[in-house]
Amino acid sequence: MTKTSSNITQHSRSQWWYLHLWQIRPVQDLCWLALGVLLIVVGYVFRGVFIPMLIGFAAAYVVNPFLTYAERRWHWQRSLVISSMIGLLLIACCVTGILVIPILIDEAYQLSSKSPVYFNTLLAWAEQHLDKSWVQNLRESEAASAGTGMDLLKAMLKNAGDAFGIVGSVLGTATYLIASAILIPVYFCFFAWNFNPMLAHLKGWVPAKNRDTILRIVGRMDTAVGSFLRGRILITLGMMFLFSVAYRVAGVPYSLLLGCLTGMLCFVPYFAFIGGAAAVLATWVDALSGNASATWVDILVWPISAYCVVQLLEGWLITPWVQSKSMKMHALTVLVVLMVGGGVAGIYGLLLAIPIAGCLRVLAEELLIPRFEEWARPSGDP
Repeated sequence: MTKTSSNITQHSRSQWWYLHLWQIRPVQDLCWLALGVLLIVVGYVFRGVFIPMLIGFAAAYVVNPFLTYAERRWHWQRSLVISSMIGLLLIACCVTGILVIPILIDEAYQLSSKSPVYFNTLLAWAEQHLDKSWVQNLRESEAASAGTGMDLLKAMLKNAGDAFGIVGSVLGTATYLIASAILIPVYFCFFAWNFNPMLAHLKGWVPAKNRDTILRIVGRMDTAVGSFLRGRILITLGMMFLFSVAYRVAGVPYSLLLGCLTGMLCFVPYFAFIGGAAAVLATWVDALSGNASATWVDILVWPISAYCVVQLLEGWLITPWVQSKSMKMHALTVLVVLMVGGGVAGIYGLLLAIPIAGCLRVLAEELLIPRFEEWARPSGDP
């Protein structure tokens, strides 16, 4: 070993001993990881406070590309565009409330009032076609659960404190919903107005030596998460409308209620089959309960045909048009991620599950997979 290399090694070792703890790279990585876990835990503990903020931020994140485009391309003031969007949203909500909500309420009331009839009809059909002992156990379970519910209600109402607790819980929930309805637009306006300045401020914190790599990774994350969320929201709204119209044409009972349900399930790709099965089941039970003129064509062919036509439109026209430039996440991946997020943290987990999964996927593709490929490559290969 030469004298120069010996001096360099000795100098490096002396530098190692004189480094501060926060200057050691593995310690820095552990600190960043701990900070991320701490933020998630704090967000979960105070999820009642952060959920309206997250919804407002997500809405601002979704519309920010349009706001930026309108600002740069047409020279529109951002405040004017935000105010116009909020005004159009209020008008849409009012029109929806006038035209759609009364029908939804009426269908929900009819469904709840006919539920006992539907249940007894299903039991009568089961007695004819299934094992009678199984049906008897089902009836006993229904009676036992009803008795348990009445006993529980009486026990709660015996004590005035429990009654006040119920009232307080209802009032607390109503207050939280009202406060959230007020805070979400406020958070949306704040984040939408300051989104680009916040991004510019955050870019200033990125180390100059790794800035290009970090910005490329963050850009891929934005493409993976933002395009998916924007696309699925548009697709979900369109599918709610199409399924409602298709079910109405096919003669499915509670067409608006089931159409909106099936459309919302379209947020998870290929998960709308639950709504399609519910439409067939509702048509069949309604036919058993008194619609004697209904045939197997009315029960099976028309609801299934309506569902298939809308799904074909979604698969061949709507989704390729809306999400043609996005990084698609596999349907099974989305389903598992949403189930894990919802099971771990409820609504808070559902809001964060897809963004976190998309970011982790990009990080794996950018940082982990190249290292594994380099490790697996023979030493002689370039």
